[in-house]
Amino acid sequence: MNISTPTQASSWLVQYTQWETLWHDMGKERSYLGPRPTSITDQRRWWWTHRNLRSVRGMYRAMIKNNTLFTCLKPLTVNPQTQTTSPLEGTVNAAIKRLLSQHRGLSIAHACRPAEWYLNTKT
Repeated sequence: MNISTPTQASSWLVQYTQWETLWHDMGKERSYLGPRPTSITDQRRWWWTHRNLRSVRGMYRAMIKNNTLFTCLKPLTVNPQTQTTSPLEGTVNAAIKRLLSQHRGLSIAHACRPAEWYLNTKT
């Protein structure tokens, strides 16, 4: 939660690698027949002792592999000119839609007149 620079992120990754090395054997521990967790419904003779730890470790491994762990630190490479929607949608087109909805029932020929008038005032 306190990582705010690429240097801190790099340091965190080194520490995480050291942690994985230190606790590698613990992640392989299995529990055998005995009191079975309620989440285990099949008839296996063993299950991972530290299932939650393995799950989180797998999540971190996937994020590190896919390079998505510290995406908030990476500068955006999107071109500022690139937009997903047209600038007309929120200004010109929206105003024409409002104008036409206020004057419902106009024929197509008559509806073109207020739209043309609006566009004329904007040029």
